[in-house]
Amino acid sequence: KELEITLDPDAPRVTVVHRMTNMGVWEIELAPWALSVMDVGGVAIVPQPTKAHPEGLLPNRTLTLWPYTNMQDPRVLWGEKYILLKQDPAVTDPFKLGISANDGWTAYANNNHLFVKLFDYYEGEPYPDGGSSVEMYTCDWMLELETLGPLTLLAPDETVEYVEEWILLHGVAKPETEADVEEQIVPLVAKLQEE
Repeated sequence: KELEITLDPDAPRVTVVHRMTNMGVWEIELAPWALSVMDVGGVAIVPQPTKAHPEGLLPNRTLTLWPYTNMQDPRVLWGEKYILLKQDPAVTDPFKLGISANDGWTAYANNNHLFVKLFDYYEGEPYPDGGSSVEMYTCDWMLELETLGPLTLLAPDETVEYVEEWILLHGVAKPETEADVEEQIVPLVAKLQEE
């Protein structure tokens, strides 16, 4: 595995290329997995999938839960459009979820900063862990904000690349509700995705 990190000289923006090469003698199935560990006290945000059948008759999202995940955990807000997961140092129980996030972003708000991860979502491609392109895990000492690439069958000496953009914004309050996300976070992310 290789990481290629490029800093933008004019903005708080980083391009991270995750590169994996099969050094073995047979094909292996794998998916790039980009795990970022966040400090205590913040809240992670992931948009739920928006693309749907025109008549709304077919399912449009996959949600993956781990055996220790309590769906009544007070740290999680199961919103209509977004899922918010708070990191609480007073709660030792682990919590993890995965979702097929097709909007190409996830974020973490803490201490009036917003850390945004932008990534490409490949519609129709198989993703690991039940179709998860974003996973969030928390315990009492951190929160993991994870993005995943699609599953790939990699032949010997072949390489797969997965690219993330990391952006750090200042002066952004932690959202408490979906309305906060819509008003404060979504316009910022939309602007970043246009750049």
